[in-house]
Amino acid sequence: MSSSSPGPTWRYHVFFSCAVIVCLAAGWFELGRARSGREIAWVYTFEWPAFAAVFVFMWWRVVADRPTRRPAPPGGGTGRDVIPDDDPGLRAWRNYLAELEHDDDGTDRAPGSG
Repeated sequence: MSSSSPGPTWRYHVFFSCAVIVCLAAGWFELGRARSGREIAWVYTFEWPAFAAVFVFMWWRVVADRPTRRPAPPGGGTGRDVIPDDDPGLRAWRNYLAELEHDDDGTDRAPGSG
């Protein structure tokens, strides 16, 4: 992803801002019902803003705490020097990939059976 691309962050802003607005509007609606005599509406009057606060917290955690770039691999390298070339597992993996590429002629053979 290039640095000029906004990425999916704008979607988070749209979702969370709409959720907070809906929760606060529902709280305002319930306040009107509670003031007109519906006693149970007092619970919802305080519950909906609490939901809005939870959405604000999640918004902050999801958007503000996101790392802007991937962390560097251990050792400060580029990632290619993390596994040494003489590693037996890496050699086995490369042999397996080479075998798959060689057997890519459409036959239905199980890997490692040849």
